[in-house]
Amino acid sequence: MAEHPNPPVSDILRRLEQESQSRGIPLSDYVIILCEILDCRRTELYLDRNQTLNPSQQTRLEAFLSRLHHHEPVHYIIGKTWFYGREFLVNPAVLIPRPETEGLVELVLPRIRPSMRILDIGTGSGVIAISIKAALPDLTVDATDLSSEALSCAQLNARNHHCDITFYETDLYPPIPVTYDTIISNPPYISPGDYSALPPQIRDFEPTLALIAREQGMQFYRQILSRSQPYRHSQTTFFFEIGSSQAPMIGKLALETGFHQVEIKKDLNGLDRFAVIN
Repeated sequence: MAEHPNPPVSDILRRLEQESQSRGIPLSDYVIILCEILDCRRTELYLDRNQTLNPSQQTRLEAFLSRLHHHEPVHYIIGKTWFYGREFLVNPAVLIPRPETEGLVELVLPRIRPSMRILDIGTGSGVIAISIKAALPDLTVDATDLSSEALSCAQLNARNHHCDITFYETDLYPPIPVTYDTIISNPPYISPGDYSALPPQIRDFEPTLALIAREQGMQFYRQILSRSQPYRHSQTTFFFEIGSSQAPMIGKLALETGFHQVEIKKDLNGLDRFAVIN
């Protein structure tokens, strides 16, 4: 902000609005960054437009904007995001949770009881497991991920939210003989062909391990269902987030692997997004 040694927020917001329009980046991303720099809420930012940035804040703002303009996701830049009403730490080892995934939590919660044992497969930053455990603290919740870096992030988030969850660094299922009442997963479900068409913010920054699945995106659903026998009983229910075009394939796969009932639920945009399998 060379034109003013200590620019007021009103000037900065005008500049960021222009940057948003010229670069095609959502204004909300710029506002998130500015709120992080000033350690304030969005409402506070707009109510006090005369506050100014000190030199260290200006330097930090310019560094963050440079990263944003190179397509880095805003939540990696500030190191956190919000999910189901809670703040979570994120980093490039974990997928940034999408708003649609909150629908998976909302789908699960009415169908579980406090005495149940729950497994979250491919937990990433831990947002699903933690949101469910925080809502029903008497649940027994286990979570798995193949990435040690992702599990470190999930464990830190669990501690921050005072949630007692057992994490396992493993491929899909824990290496222990235990059965679950509910098994939840938002696994990778983007086919290699679709991955190449993703925007650079996702393709160049978010972990490939958490995004791509072979077999038209069905690889991990098949593995989870086909390996499930030692970990389920006759009443175990599976809850999956799915790609919007995958419902027919999910139904066929469930029948092929010995399940009898599949419900497909839509997200808030009216797209097929969740599968409930018994």
